[in-house]
Amino acid sequence: VFDEDGKLLGSASSPIQIWKDGDCVE
Repeated sequence: VFDEDGKLLGSASSPIQIWKDGDCVE
């Protein structure tokens, strides 16, 4: 998954929480 800046995030970064924040599209 990637954050809004296009930086790769590890699964330990809670990707589902990022999805809820609307900042990420897998």
